[in-house]
Amino acid sequence: MSQKPHDRTMAIDRSSLDAGRFRKEHAALAERVRGAIEEHPFTLDDATLRITISIGIAACPAHGRDIVSLVRRADLALYRAKEGGRNRTCVETED
Repeated sequence: MSQKPHDRTMAIDRSSLDAGRFRKEHAALAERVRGAIEEHPFTLDDATLRITISIGIAACPAHGRDIVSLVRRADLALYRAKEGGRNRTCVETED
């Protein structure tokens, strides 16, 4: 899957974290970001907008060792989040 113009990717160094702790901490971080955006009223001209986001998470080396592989796996997780109802976070599954 390729990223659409409104899709974004972020990398976080997890070299000091074990896989289980990574999943918990970064899934929690992604969920806090998702929740903050959901709760924040955005304004455009005179309109108040409520927006939501979906987030896909992949980790090195579990999901790849290069940026192309990691983005592809995060993209897969993102689309699982969207297919699951949107406004969700999803961590890529292990191989």
